Amino acid sequence: MNIQKLSEAVISAEDFSGVIQINENGKKILHIASGFAKREDDIRNELDTKFGIASGTKLFTALGIMTLIEAGKLSLDEDALARLPYDFPNIKGRITVRQLLTHTSGIYDYFDEDVIENFTELFGKVPIHAINGPKDMLPLLVEGDSYFEPGERYKYCNSGYVILGILIEEISGMSYAAFIEKHLVKPLGLIGTGCYATNQLPKGTALGYEYDDSGAWYSNILSIPKTCTADGGLFTCTADIVRMWSALIGGHIVNEELTRAILSEQTIIDDQSAYGLGVYIQYTDNHTIKNYYLVGGDPGVSFYSGYYVENDIIITIIGNTTESAWELLDKIAEYID
Repeated sequence: MNIQKLSEAVISAEDFSGVIQINENGKKILHIASGFAKREDDIRNELDTKFGIASGTKLFTALGIMTLIEAGKLSLDEDALARLPYDFPNIKGRITVRQLLTHTSGIYDYFDEDVIENFTELFGKVPIHAINGPKDMLPLLVEGDSYFEPGERYKYCNSGYVILGILIEEISGMSYAAFIEKHLVKPLGLIGTGCYATNQLPKGTALGYEYDDSGAWYSNILSIPKTCTADGGLFTCTADIVRMWSALIGGHIVNEELTRAILSEQTIIDDQSAYGLGVYIQYTDNHTIKNYYLVGGDPGVSFYSGYYVENDIIITIIGNTTESAWELLDKIAEYID
């Protein structure tokens, strides 16, 4: 990895707004902040700025589920819906916890990206400002029929992770936000991570930004749910993501058996990628594991983090515009491999 070239590429990325951090063998070798946390006040992003990570939240949800499994309160292959006091008339058959975790349940996805282009159009039945947790998403989960029989194949499904968040709440008797705080954020020492409400962001948190047809920027506060829904909504910083990876890979979150399950192929996506439990797996041409990775995207949010196995490298990019992370990742790709 050419750090000099990487640094030059990041610095020259004039449109990048966010933070990139790269660690190798446990040591930070690159950490750069760029752009604005609050454009209207000319407040710039700092190295410890907190950002939304959209679907990056799903790994935290998966880890929350695994802590319940380790505690003997749940199992991977039990009927998830049987544990909930809600009716899902659109879901037929037995759906396991594992199938929800691996996007193989086949259930209707309230935000099917193959069909829906505009994220904000989803919230006619449930206003964005009224979403205070995963249970508030229930009206969106019962609208469509399942796509296929449970376990048949992989199809990315946000609804499955919302249900997992509700399951965490029902089993623990805590809100999703409080559970993640108690069982992951505090034990792992994540000082910049939480389910913050978009209208009550703590100091040092970046707003997400979009731009209109005239090129004028505006915040995403009216474009995404107010707080965590378990499939998205978490805020964090690059250093905390590094801590999370280090703890997960090192087996310090759940026991060895469950850690192995998280990081093992549970379902195939295509010839060179698979899905574990809350995490993507990328293979080399020889079908050895190249890296594990997370991605997240919402209006005003872009997130990538990958753990590269062979060289013990963690690369994390969090952007507070819709395209920042992807544009930078494309720009530095040739210096990573």
